Amino acid sequence: MSLKVIKTRSTGGKSFLDLAALTAKIAADVTSLVQFPPTSAAASILLTILETLQSIKSNREDCFGLARRAARLLIDLGRRMDGKWDNAPPALLANIYEFERYDIDAHLSPFVQAVHEGIRRTLTSIREFMLQAAQVKWIDRLISKSSIEAAIIEYKQQLEEASHSFQIASLIEIQYNIWNLRSTSSNVRIAEIVQMPGTSDKGLSGASPYVAEEILGLSLEEESSLPANAPHLSIAQGKSEDFTADVVIRDHGDTSPIIKSSLNQPTLPDEVEAFLGQDSETHDEYGFRRYHQSEVILRKPNKKAQGWFAGTTHADAGGRQMTIKRYDGPKREALRQWMNDVKTLRNLYHENLPQIMGYSDGKASVPFILMAKVSSQDINDYVLKALKTQTLASSARTVLKIYRDITSAALHVQQQLSLDNSQLQNFIEDATYTVGSEKDVILGLPPPKPGSWHTYRSYNLTESLVDRAMKVGEILDNDEAVLSLTHYSISTQYLANMDDKGSFISRPSDSTATVRVCHAYPSTSFINLIVSLVTKKAQQLQGLVRSLLPKASDDPSLHPSIDDLLDEDEEPTSISVLRNLSLSQKAHGQQWMSRAPVGKNGIGDFGYIPGGGTFEEFEKLGNVFELEPASFSSMLELTGSQIQWKNGFTDRQAVNPYVLPGGLEGWPIPVLPRADVSVDTVRRACMESVNDAWQYLLRNARSIADRHGIKPYNLVLITQTILQQSYKVKDFNPPPLPLPGQGFQNHGFNNGGFQSRSPFGNSPQNAPSFGRIGFNQGPPIPQIVYLFTSAKPDHEAYWTDDPMGKPRPPAVRSTNWHYSGSSGWPTTDVSYIQLDAEDFADEYSD
Repeated sequence: MSLKVIKTRSTGGKSFLDLAALTAKIAADVTSLVQFPPTSAAASILLTILETLQSIKSNREDCFGLARRAARLLIDLGRRMDGKWDNAPPALLANIYEFERYDIDAHLSPFVQAVHEGIRRTLTSIREFMLQAAQVKWIDRLISKSSIEAAIIEYKQQLEEASHSFQIASLIEIQYNIWNLRSTSSNVRIAEIVQMPGTSDKGLSGASPYVAEEILGLSLEEESSLPANAPHLSIAQGKSEDFTADVVIRDHGDTSPIIKSSLNQPTLPDEVEAFLGQDSETHDEYGFRRYHQSEVILRKPNKKAQGWFAGTTHADAGGRQMTIKRYDGPKREALRQWMNDVKTLRNLYHENLPQIMGYSDGKASVPFILMAKVSSQDINDYVLKALKTQTLASSARTVLKIYRDITSAALHVQQQLSLDNSQLQNFIEDATYTVGSEKDVILGLPPPKPGSWHTYRSYNLTESLVDRAMKVGEILDNDEAVLSLTHYSISTQYLANMDDKGSFISRPSDSTATVRVCHAYPSTSFINLIVSLVTKKAQQLQGLVRSLLPKASDDPSLHPSIDDLLDEDEEPTSISVLRNLSLSQKAHGQQWMSRAPVGKNGIGDFGYIPGGGTFEEFEKLGNVFELEPASFSSMLELTGSQIQWKNGFTDRQAVNPYVLPGGLEGWPIPVLPRADVSVDTVRRACMESVNDAWQYLLRNARSIADRHGIKPYNLVLITQTILQQSYKVKDFNPPPLPLPGQGFQNHGFNNGGFQSRSPFGNSPQNAPSFGRIGFNQGPPIPQIVYLFTSAKPDHEAYWTDDPMGKPRPPAVRSTNWHYSGSSGWPTTDVSYIQLDAEDFADEYSD
């Protein structure tokens, strides 16, 4: 029986049912993306494409592959973003919107716009192609079969290009954001990091055990840019422009409320949005109002403002007069400083700090803050004016009030912002100081520093506050300020006519009264006299105020008695009251120093200087040790140092003398062969208590002045003398003889003598020349010579080799003494105290 052959038709592709099932599955996946706004439009286009596939008769598989490739982009995106749509970054959502939206935002770059427009145009073109393919007749499909297949291939290529373009645009956005984040963080070059074992996270509180030497004014600063939970301290050695020293101690555990690290922080737009997006009300949670820029009317600018107050302007806001501070400059830096100031000022409530009333709502082109109206005046100009117009006592009171205002504001800042002493010292040193309309000091905020900084100083908080208050006295180091005071003083109480002893013949009763001066063009000597008087007033002010301010070991607050005195406004403060306060605290140690003739003055001498001259014209009237020998104790100090060249360097060593009977002082000096040695001696004699000297002068100045016919404020009392003398000794001994095996030709005859030279330069025969150590030779042995001095004025210093001070006979020659000595010119400086005319104002007032 023959087999029956059954022929069946087989298709190489999927059946219609298979394609329909796959199309329905893809449509279900795409439908789930319609509910999310960022992908709803693109998903709708793809659903239209899939629906059109049902009507296509030819090239169905190729069209299905094209639609599946188009859908894969959105399906993959939907799976990646599942559960992340609500907290997705704004930049990513913007890119997705642009991928499917109809409108392209103008803020996007042209490149990104072109990419997104290409993807949208590609999806729309595929949809139109599917609709045309479903409507064409079979005869046309047969004729245009090749063109349809080419179009499908072209659309597949366009989808691939669109996918790659979208990926490239996303990578560019990521790289751009990463670079912005890095640019805001601090760039610190670290050469070496040494771990410090056994150090706790709180090692920064208190004195650091790693500072080997404390020097006044030395500060080691550090910028911490690592995470705050780092569990150790480290010492970083490197160089950076932001550091004041190469050795820096880093504390990664510090959390300063005023300055925060920029690493691991949100980007600036996020910070501003979080800061302003706390609520939609016109007032924030602290009760401060957010102002729109249209609610503020600018008035007269404050042209004299400096530092933090620079650029402030008077303004009207809501019918109230305020002061506005606008933050110009680069936008990122201005926004950061604006947010930092607002966050800081919202926590500060003190009369000596800016009082914030409101701030901009974030829509202003230039951010600003509104403060209570303040008329700022430079603090140095304010003190200079006080010196011109006020008495010495009133000027001292002004500086004391400045210190109290600064201290009160600084301690409030420390409490409100939880700062340690080191951070508070940073605040004090970087703040702006101005004087308001009520004559009170107002502190402007310091500029923010990136990172978390720690400064190590060899002085404490009290010293920082005192130095800051006393800096107002530095204006007298300015020649223009002294000249201004001089011109003013020509018409004030210091220009009464004087006699030949420098005493005032008459004094005006009013401290601001004008005295006529007959000099149309004052002479040089007259101007010098006025400069001297102005300088004396400034010196009296600085010395008196510093004696009333707290010492380094004291609490920063003023003494209660001084604080109470500053609160009394009924009567003007007298200079005697301030001096007595200082003397009662044993703090009046102020004295002034001047150059004086050698041997003319001694401690305890009192007298006067005629006509405001120098100590060259000093007229001695007596000595307090002779009048009251039991009232004072003195101290004599003798120190010295020697200097000589050693191995090409200057070698300085201290020299301690010994005293022989008769007041002879011996100085043993080791001298190397052929060496020059300089010896400097300092003889200091002083009263042990300058405070006691001030008390004596206040008690006895009137009686002493009356006996000698001078005014008591012209009386000068010398409290210290310093005599400096320089000596030299030179060794002229011949060089040592050469050892066996060494050549004689190059041994000491380098100057004018015959000398044979080796053709090989520095050969062993030539090596042991004079001044060098040859082979088989030890180091040169110094010889001890003795310098003898004495405090007696008629004593003449001399050199000898006898430790008991026996002088060498000048006419006797010796083979073991080849030294020559010389003496330099001695100089003498004296320290003295002198009362001011205001100490005796009651005797000369009408």
